[in-house]
Amino acid sequence: MKYLVITLFLITSFPVSARIGENYNQCQARYGQVYIKYDGDRERQYALFGKSIFKINVTIWKNTVHQIGYAKEGDFSDAEIAYILKANGGDKPWRQMSESRWITKDGALRAVMDDNGNMNILTSEYGHYYWEGQSKQVQNTELEHLRGL
Repeated sequence: MKYLVITLFLITSFPVSARIGENYNQCQARYGQVYIKYDGDRERQYALFGKSIFKINVTIWKNTVHQIGYAKEGDFSDAEIAYILKANGGDKPWRQMSESRWITKDGALRAVMDDNGNMNILTSEYGHYYWEGQSKQVQNTELEHLRGL
């Protein structure tokens, strides 16, 4: 019971809350000064913010945040992970797929703790778009030596 009370306190008082679906101005209002912002390829923008002990990188596609990454020194606590999932999923319940992967029950959002200990959340729509583009790029690179045959 004591652990539950401490966890609930940490979850409700945790200072960082990202929002999938926000636009750049909303991110800037939430996090403050942007460290880096640049336009990427394929209609994407990237921005890096700092808030509390976190570095927060966002990918903006179709004028809204479709991917958010969180980095900090050290490992994420269970309370931090739970809060980040709740902040991004809203009322959507999350299901843990493995020690480092989560998905909302409706499949709209996915989260993964990468090998560097960073937590990343993305929309499934953006995930399909991103991996489709990556697959085409790899295929074009692999077939480059066949041009002109």
